[in-house]
Amino acid sequence: MNTRKSPKKQPLANPIGKTNDADGQPPSRPDWSFWKRRRYCRIWQAALLSLDVEPSRTNRIKLEKSEPVRYSEYRKRREILIVNRGHHSLLDPIEHLRAGDREGEKYIDLSQVLDFARQQDWSIVEAFIQGMEGKHIETSALGAGIQDIDEDEFDMHELKKGDRYLMVRMGAILILLEKCLRSGKEVNPHRYLKKDDLNYLALGKEIEKIITDVAKKKDARFGFEGNRSVFSDAVKALNTFFSTAKR
Repeated sequence: MNTRKSPKKQPLANPIGKTNDADGQPPSRPDWSFWKRRRYCRIWQAALLSLDVEPSRTNRIKLEKSEPVRYSEYRKRREILIVNRGHHSLLDPIEHLRAGDREGEKYIDLSQVLDFARQQDWSIVEAFIQGMEGKHIETSALGAGIQDIDEDEFDMHELKKGDRYLMVRMGAILILLEKCLRSGKEVNPHRYLKKDDLNYLALGKEIEKIITDVAKKKDARFGFEGNRSVFSDAVKALNTFFSTAKR
């Protein structure tokens, strides 16, 4: 008797914040010949460069996963540069057309950062010194693309608390959406409908479950009642925003 094999389930997207391609891989080192000539960069980029890391989103994630101690130092240096920019004699504020809205995206002079690092006696700056003085050019980043050099850095920690919560819920919503799009029998989308409206209670419970799975524990900040209220308010905001917002 022929047996019918059930179709293999398609793999789901990575959970919130997961990036398998960066797991366990060390970040690449900077192309110092480029950065010495470029001279100006964003604050978060300068903090990574001071640690001999090519400043890109991917490398920042790799550093966090492979070297948490050095990543912690990166965060400290970025914070120090943010609060001292324009308030320290060695760190002039620079207006630049490419600067972003967040503080870590403001522009800074790398030569001033180097002088500041020396004055502050930062550790692990030998490559930074040699690179900016043109004595250390052979690096693993030579020939690398620069397509993401001036892209805004997404960092959850720079968002306000309410915005962070909203981003987490949005990530969970997208995971649920992908499950619904991929599903055969795995997800019944009608479960989240109630007559002519969304079933906010069922939706809130499912989002709570997704977040719990990612966090490996329940988090009271993302309970189903709170999720239900946020989702209901979000739909109301969509329906009223364009009729009430200033044009």
